[in-house]
Amino acid sequence: MPNKNTDILRIGQFRLFKEIYEQASLQGAASSLNITQSSASKQLKLMREQFGDDLFVRTSADMKPTEKATKMIGNVQNILNEIDGLSENDAFEPAFLTTHFTVSVADELQCFLIPKLMERLAEEAPNVRLSLCLHDKDYDAKQLEDGHIKLVLAVNCTAPEHLTQSRIYSDDFVCLMRKDHHLNHQKLELQNYVDADHLSVVSLMELSFYIEKSLTSHGFKRRIKLIIPTFIQAENILLYSDHILTCPRRMAKQLASHGGLAIVELPMQVQSFSYFQFWHQRYNKDPARMWLKGMVDDILGAY
Repeated sequence: MPNKNTDILRIGQFRLFKEIYEQASLQGAASSLNITQSSASKQLKLMREQFGDDLFVRTSADMKPTEKATKMIGNVQNILNEIDGLSENDAFEPAFLTTHFTVSVADELQCFLIPKLMERLAEEAPNVRLSLCLHDKDYDAKQLEDGHIKLVLAVNCTAPEHLTQSRIYSDDFVCLMRKDHHLNHQKLELQNYVDADHLSVVSLMELSFYIEKSLTSHGFKRRIKLIIPTFIQAENILLYSDHILTCPRRMAKQLASHGGLAIVELPMQVQSFSYFQFWHQRYNKDPARMWLKGMVDDILGAY
């Protein structure tokens, strides 16, 4: 039996619903779909009448989905996936994309990804807008499912099993310190490593499990004296203090490339780890998302 709530809705209204949900903005949704805000407002009004619900409510900052809209978004995305699948043999043209991508990226990956990704977007999809954020402990699973976030780029420590994942590259840990640090003039012994003043970064706290596990197996525990929010401050802190930083080798090479820091191998074996891209299986056939994933693979896999 036809559903009276959906039988007269147009495809464009489903796309508008999805864009408002993901962008939390009527103006932003209208811009992404290349329609006027007045037209978007009229379509939203029709959807509200059709479903007997406000669907999206204005706040001081943005538009929040109602409980009904939150329950609808999964079905709306499935409908759009099916519709898009009818023309999946058509060539995908990034140049015509006018969408907004939000990507959750581990802090230590951003300096490698952002410049080259922006360059690629400017060349291949100049009308695409990009927002970046740091991932939560739950790997932004809800936002991946409802489409607010397109991809999460992070190490798989505790990622939910229902997320689809694809490995980008593997890395290992090294120690970073200033070149004239007293520990850089001799082989780094485990006791000296443990006794040193350690610097850490918020994004490394989950990864540090591997380090602590190795130290515990040797009967040691290190002392983290300072935790900073991002890697931006790390180089200056290391240059002007006796702190040492245990971090991924790729990030260490980037920080040491300016000439003032030394990379020192750890005095114990620590398990290596891999970075992955995560997305919800609902979007496995979304051509825009898979195109974005491919660019990330190209950029981060090339280092």
